[in-house]
Amino acid sequence: MSHSAISQTIAKLEGVFEVTLFEKSNGETIPTTFGLRVIQSSKNMLMELERATRDLKGIEDQRGGELVIGADPTLCESLISPAIARTTEKRPNLKFKINIIAPGKEVRKLRDRHIDLYVGLKPDQMVADLKYTEIKLKPPVVLCRKDHPLVNNTTITVSDMEQFPCISGELPEWIKIEFNNRHVSAGGKFDKFRTLFLISQSNTLARQVLMHGKNTLAVLPKEVVKKELKGGHLKELQLQPPVFSGLVDAVIAFNQDHPIPPAASLISEIIQEMTADPTH
Repeated sequence: MSHSAISQTIAKLEGVFEVTLFEKSNGETIPTTFGLRVIQSSKNMLMELERATRDLKGIEDQRGGELVIGADPTLCESLISPAIARTTEKRPNLKFKINIIAPGKEVRKLRDRHIDLYVGLKPDQMVADLKYTEIKLKPPVVLCRKDHPLVNNTTITVSDMEQFPCISGELPEWIKIEFNNRHVSAGGKFDKFRTLFLISQSNTLARQVLMHGKNTLAVLPKEVVKKELKGGHLKELQLQPPVFSGLVDAVIAFNQDHPIPPAASLISEIIQEMTADPTH
């Protein structure tokens, strides 16, 4: 569209609404408050048009389409990847897009419809306009290389871990508080989680650091390192008190103000089936 055409369109809008949308300032054209509102509305309309186009493509071929999943980085490899593999058995032409979302950032992504569903650890706050399905996950474990100084210990404590570099994935605040409370009851200082662990947004990165750091410890889901554990390259350490006292609370979340795509419902059902079995 030419510059003159854009100017004419803006002039027509200003005439219809009887407001000024853009002003000149120091040789620049900047939007007014009304202009900013129109810009945001236009962005939303374009996003809805893109979403509608994608939905229509999915309707044309019920075995195709695209599913956008918001995923907690902690669960990407241990849960999301095998769930996608099972989903593709039923929908082989379905395309997946994974958005890694840190805890607490999922609400806006769902509200703005940037993702179709979110799968992650239970958030610190649950909001009324999202629909949550609770699931239970096996807790992560403390891991080390086979040549680590602690490898022959029957059990270890947090004090033992403090002597070495430790890495963990990003976790919600409620998990850190729970860890700290158990550590305090065992005689340790409060807020040990933040002083003990280096935080990684990626389990893959944490695994690489663990494999290449002779004295490094990591708290990761066992599913992420199944191959390394089976090959004897990594060992599981028994922390007392444990990182988690039992199964870990997680959720599948949807924006309940918008229709749930059939593919999202399908992978949600598959994830629930997987997590219902403690051996998943």
